[in-house]
Amino acid sequence: MKDDCMTVKPRLYGQYRQGDVFLREVDAIPASAKRVYGQPVVLAEGEAAGHFHRILEREGVYMSESEEGEIARRWLSVDRASVDLVHPEHGTIRIPLGNYEVIRQREYQPEGAREVVD
Repeated sequence: MKDDCMTVKPRLYGQYRQGDVFLREVDAIPASAKRVYGQPVVLAEGEAAGHFHRILEREGVYMSESEEGEIARRWLSVDRASVDLVHPEHGTIRIPLGNYEVIRQREYQPEGAREVVD
């Protein structure tokens, strides 16, 4: 007898991952965050192959940074219907209108924690 059940992968609304970059939707970007200017918007640069996690659209997309003690945090604001987050080794991800915290995956080494690089 054939099993007609299918496994459904749960969708995590407001959360997006592309390689070592994770975007988590937030209500607002902190007022203390300073806007970073430059185009295209680069969320992270990979050290291994020199590839970038980036958004090519120029209008309605802004990066901001804030520091809390020794911790630097990054924020993405999408003020248009959607933008594409691209990387040559990962699939393109469509990011909808909203505010996001940009989080780099970290790993523990005996020398201490460090960011994971593609």
